[in-house]
Amino acid sequence: MDPRKLSTGAHLVRVSLIGLNFVISILVGLALGWGVQQLWHWGHWVIIVGILLGIVTGYYLLFDDLRKLNAQSEKGFRK
Repeated sequence: MDPRKLSTGAHLVRVSLIGLNFVISILVGLALGWGVQQLWHWGHWVIIVGILLGIVTGYYLLFDDLRKLNAQSEKGFRK
């Protein structure tokens, strides 16, 4: 489907999912860190590393989604 033909509601959902992806990536990093800590009984530093990896992943997804949205909006204006 051509993204330029999406409704305003669909665009709003897409933009709101950017923030949700950021939060979910942090929570997944937290869960993975906690799981590794519980499984192998390593220190609490593993949880912090998991959170930091989740934050890095969240920023990566954020900038990637914004880059895609910007590229699509530029294509729409060049008609």
